[in-house]
Amino acid sequence: MRHRQLRVSDVETALAEAEFIYSLNRLNVSVSRARAKCIVFLPRPLLTPSFAVLEQEKAIQGLAHMNALIAFCQNYGETRQFNKYSNHTQEQVKLTAYRAFCG
Repeated sequence: MRHRQLRVSDVETALAEAEFIYSLNRLNVSVSRARAKCIVFLPRPLLTPSFAVLEQEKAIQGLAHMNALIAFCQNYGETRQFNKYSNHTQEQVKLTAYRAFCG
């Protein structure tokens, strides 16, 4: 499987890659094919996109799916927050981890 890594900390990157980033099909395949565990990393900027991203119907569907994943984990799992320091910027980074069990 080929992995694609994007840095979406800026609006321009998110706009240029919105079709890939918010692909509902890609998200569904990623989550549904996991055999034992699925780990999804969602940078906060992805969850609060610009209005230009929201003008794309497919992006709206993908964003709704991302929010549904978070809601599922909040309702059926546990939430933990961590404060870490970024190795690159030496700034404090807030991480929120959601864990849910499906059976």
